[in-house]
Amino acid sequence: VTVLKTQSSYITCGVVPSSFDINGSQMYNKSGWHFQFHSGYLYSGPPTSYKSKQYGRKVNQGECVDVVVDRDENTISFLMNRENKGVAFKDVFDSNDDLRACVVLCHHNDRVHIGPLQKA
Repeated sequence: VTVLKTQSSYITCGVVPSSFDINGSQMYNKSGWHFQFHSGYLYSGPPTSYKSKQYGRKVNQGECVDVVVDRDENTISFLMNRENKGVAFKDVFDSNDDLRACVVLCHHNDRVHIGPLQKA
């Protein structure tokens, strides 16, 4: 996820189970496993239930965050500008769980790119 335009970096990315409620309010701390760009904090639903756990630093416009899910090790990690910040979540999903990528933009005019950027 590359931040192309943002007012304040109120963007989260991570992984959610297929049961994630896209119409819910503040679901980033009720379901799934997320990294919040504005604060560098981790948020999650059960079993870890992280709320504002420090993990990284603020992600600014032009910077990139990658989400790495390792099904063999049962871990979720994040890379900031290609630098691995270490395991953020461990043993929080079952190997047969149906997982989905998730990006939440909180401000109307925020814009991100999902996937590898093409060089001009």
